[in-house]
Amino acid sequence: MIIKKPYAFMIKHFRLIHVILSLLMVFLISKTSSIVSFFNEYVKNGYYTLNSGSYINFYMFISIILIIVITAGFLIFSNDETTFNEKFLSSFYIIVNPVPESHEKITIPSEFDSVYENYNLIQLECGFDLSKYKGKSGIRYTYKILNFPQNTDVYADVICINHRPVAGDIMSPALDGFMQPLNYLQTIKSHE
Repeated sequence: MIIKKPYAFMIKHFRLIHVILSLLMVFLISKTSSIVSFFNEYVKNGYYTLNSGSYINFYMFISIILIIVITAGFLIFSNDETTFNEKFLSSFYIIVNPVPESHEKITIPSEFDSVYENYNLIQLECGFDLSKYKGKSGIRYTYKILNFPQNTDVYADVICINHRPVAGDIMSPALDGFMQPLNYLQTIKSHE
């Protein structure tokens, strides 16, 4: 479980991990005060004692190592997919609200019907091929586009499989709505 989905594990046990980190930090701070008093006494009196084990002990080293390991785990396994999607969309000149309007789990069907065939044609226009991902599960993120020319409710969808964008579109949910490939704004800008 932890190896397969470490980020989900960290989110699920967020409070417990922070309590553990806080306790380790409190322990280190309490032990640091004895080190500070040792140095104050050393400077004031000009001597030192050979009994350094009472100032720095095994548990302090373990606490420091645990804090480093837990923090490194957060840094390594926390991949902020929405930030990555925002950068991905900006490569198509699409500026979005960084917080997705929605996200949902989806499964690409093993066999495409006419809807998916047409959707894949849109993907092929901007260099994606959804047929490579038949039968795979992923997440579809929907972002509000902020720089669409007509200032209407227009959204960008990004389909991610294994935390990587594999498809996307620009669409309007209005009655007279539309669906375009992600490079739609690029083509508009090139015709201006």
